Amino acid sequence: MSRPGIDRAAALGVYLALAAGTLARDGFSIPWHYWQLLPVDALRDAPAAALLDLHAQPPFLNALLALMLALSRATGFSPEAIGGVLQLAAGAVGILAVNELAARLVAHRTMRIAIMALVLLNPFLYASIAHFTYTPWEMVFFALLGVCGLAWFEAPGPVHLAALLATALLLVHTRTVWHPAWFIGIVALALIPVRGRLAGRRRAIAAVVAMAFALLSAWPTKNLVRFGFFGFSSWQGYYSSRNVVDSGFVQGFFARSADEQHDPVVMERLRQFVPPEFTGRPVLAALQKPDGSPNWNHFSIIPVSRELGRIARGILAERPGLLLERLRMYYLNGLATFEGRNPYTDRLGWDLVRGDANESRWARAYEAVAVQRFRSRDVGPAPRLTTGMAFLYPLLLLAPLPVLWRRRRRFGAPEATIALMLFCGVWVTTLILAVDGMEGARSRWAVQPFLWIGVAWAIEALRADRHSR
Repeated sequence: MSRPGIDRAAALGVYLALAAGTLARDGFSIPWHYWQLLPVDALRDAPAAALLDLHAQPPFLNALLALMLALSRATGFSPEAIGGVLQLAAGAVGILAVNELAARLVAHRTMRIAIMALVLLNPFLYASIAHFTYTPWEMVFFALLGVCGLAWFEAPGPVHLAALLATALLLVHTRTVWHPAWFIGIVALALIPVRGRLAGRRRAIAAVVAMAFALLSAWPTKNLVRFGFFGFSSWQGYYSSRNVVDSGFVQGFFARSADEQHDPVVMERLRQFVPPEFTGRPVLAALQKPDGSPNWNHFSIIPVSRELGRIARGILAERPGLLLERLRMYYLNGLATFEGRNPYTDRLGWDLVRGDANESRWARAYEAVAVQRFRSRDVGPAPRLTTGMAFLYPLLLLAPLPVLWRRRRRFGAPEATIALMLFCGVWVTTLILAVDGMEGARSRWAVQPFLWIGVAWAIEALRADRHSR
């Protein structure tokens, strides 16, 4: 008989030891120059105004950074110290949630240990915990989404539904890949399997759903009223144009490096995009952040990104084969690779993976097991098959599908939860390949525990169905 309590303590102990060791050795890093982050002075001195002016990203990451800066001012601790504690604790919650989900859905202890080993021994987990970005928070929210989904399907009621939809809303407000259309899919997959068990609670359930959609529309409505577009991010056109349009505006100013000499003509043209009512608001009017890095929340991003999207759609309409070429590149150079490898240089040591030679050996060993890398690739966009994961990924992603189809008329809580998890995996895979997938391995990593659990569940279900005949 399995002993989940001991498994839980062991999983938490391994996580805390490795995460605390990474933080103690490398410290906690806040990349103030990152495109996704607003200028630090604005977030520190006028956080409400800065978030009101945010249009480039959903608000979670910058709101969290504003909170860290406020706590730093109130306590005297550095933002890095506060962020390290927050992400260490959030990671612990995520690991416990993954472990709980595996314990509830996978019967064999050996399989549960294998799942948790794949999660806990991944050096990317600890590198992401030591780096301020949305990546670890995605993993945490997804783990909670699975646990809350299982609780809802076991005992459908307004409280459990509110918890499930709250975690989904957190994801939508964390990263643009979790589009409102994804949220609508989550609501549908939550309600359909239990629609016959809601007698007497339909009004309360409807109220929860209505409130969730009201919260879902609040940020896009703010952007519509303030900036003239309804959505969570003004970057959508830019994302769709990558590897399709040779974007002069990116090369002309909004490059990652702050050391390049920028064309003053380009800078002046970008300043002219700023409406008069926003010229006094640095989050929208300043082309550079205090450290000299480009401000990707500058107002000019809105019209220029929209135009890039329009041009990209026209090019793809004329040359649809480009979409297939881009899909192939995103799959082989991004999605099917190790998340700890820089997709642009093919080197271990992506921004989130720091450390010494021992860590590199650890990462290489994990990569050999988890993604079966068998050769390097040339730096550049040319797609090249480098991993066994390129062959295995579709099988891992879709493994539960035959079982779910076979049991479609007798869905229980496990089947409904696995279907919810499968939807998340298919969604992120589709978005990565269709829109912007060079960093697709990191996006896959957030839902990767769902894949491991889904495969183990499918294997056990197939065995059970065979023995029941």
